[in-house]
Amino acid sequence: MNLFEIDFYEEGYKRLTTYSNNKLFNDDDFSDLIRQADAVIENEKETNQRRAEACVRKFQLLETQYKLAPKLLDYALVLCPDMPEALTSMGCFYLDIKDRENAIACFNKAIGSDPLYPYSWLQKAYIEKDKDEEFRFLYEFIKLKPDSIIGYEERRRLLNSIEYHMKDLLAYKKPKLIKLNLQNAIDDYSELIRLIPNEKRYYESRAKLYINMSNIEFMLSDDDNKFPDVNNNAVKDIEKLMSLTPDDELGNLITIIHNMLVDIPKETVIKYIEQMTIDLSPDTNEYWIAQILNAEDYSKDGKIIEIYTNIINSVKEGSFLQIYSYYHRSRAFFYMKEYEKALVDNEQNIKLCSLLPRERYLTMEAELYWVMRERIKILEEMKDIKGLINMHTTILETFGGNEEDQYLIIDSYMKRAETYKKNNEIQKALADYSTVIELGISGFEYNVKNAYAARIEINNSLGEMDKVPADSIKMTECKGDFYDNLLSPCDQLIEQKFEIID
Repeated sequence: MNLFEIDFYEEGYKRLTTYSNNKLFNDDDFSDLIRQADAVIENEKETNQRRAEACVRKFQLLETQYKLAPKLLDYALVLCPDMPEALTSMGCFYLDIKDRENAIACFNKAIGSDPLYPYSWLQKAYIEKDKDEEFRFLYEFIKLKPDSIIGYEERRRLLNSIEYHMKDLLAYKKPKLIKLNLQNAIDDYSELIRLIPNEKRYYESRAKLYINMSNIEFMLSDDDNKFPDVNNNAVKDIEKLMSLTPDDELGNLITIIHNMLVDIPKETVIKYIEQMTIDLSPDTNEYWIAQILNAEDYSKDGKIIEIYTNIINSVKEGSFLQIYSYYHRSRAFFYMKEYEKALVDNEQNIKLCSLLPRERYLTMEAELYWVMRERIKILEEMKDIKGLINMHTTILETFGGNEEDQYLIIDSYMKRAETYKKNNEIQKALADYSTVIELGISGFEYNVKNAYAARIEINNSLGEMDKVPADSIKMTECKGDFYDNLLSPCDQLIEQKFEIID
């Protein structure tokens, strides 16, 4: 590893934007680079320029050890007065110790010494409070470093703020300004894609901007009855995004694309999906994702069954897309009150999900517990008490051994106890309520309180009044409010998820 070939600004920025806590270099590489720097600094046969550069790079290597580093920069400036690299690094040191005035002075001096040194402009942009000036400094940096992701990323960050103020700008009759800024942001994403062709988030963000551009162009038109046209650039970016997404992230991808299209008139959304269906081959995941998006437009309609059936029969056995389709076809049958068919699909969904590693899939459709909860919902509508008891028991057997799943367990014991009670299996209900009390999981004290209340009610009805006083005292000592927690955390979460999907 050559000390003088490393661009410390670029490497540091990559670490910052990927939220990595790792060091820039491992210990062996770090030690070797420090030795390289010292060898050059101490070699009087080297040119002053080279020795000064070694001082700056050693300073950059030291990273957070800035208290030890300024003497290196002072020495670099003794060797090469007005050296822009040393002045810029000195400015970074002043920023680190919260001395903004001296930092600005260093950056200005560096630019005055050599306006072609790009990182002085970049550092000025970082600390500039005036947005127009910040744009100007970033423009200078990009002009000097057209193949650096930093300038485009930072300018894109500024331009993206336009999206959050679109309504305000529209209220002030400034759609043309929005359009200009959107185009500038699109151009920056295009440059980022040129530099990193397979970065999914760039295609996602550029697709959103293209869609926003279509909406602005529609607002600028005089025809209020014409829906925004399909933006083919947005379609291409969505298709590329789909092709880059691995199987275990497809659930999140479907949500991302749905959210992109949600603010577009339905007629235009249909055209977007039709275009994707035309572009894509049925041999690809992308094609079937487009079909899933199509199915959402037929919510609770018979057509949705046909679409999901086609997907189930066409995609790879056990793939996420098949699991996703079983889940949503089951829900479609449920809303059509075809509960037996819903159960059949749910059973297949459970079978496939049980084969998946839990850590890979974070979506409800592929999470075994949530799929089991779907079965409970169906069985409740069918008033199948025996089936409900069996399902709660299955959940307890499946997740009971995992400490991280204790919140699921206490919830299932409560629900099974309530089902036993409805089925007049009082002793079994008492046993489950007692288990909830024994578990007493921190953060779920209200469940314990509810279990005490239920046990008091049962013992009252059985005439076992001697057991009531002790339970009453313990119940009053529990945290949580029985009346304020009619839904368990599991119920609250699943209700939120259903609300999003329905």
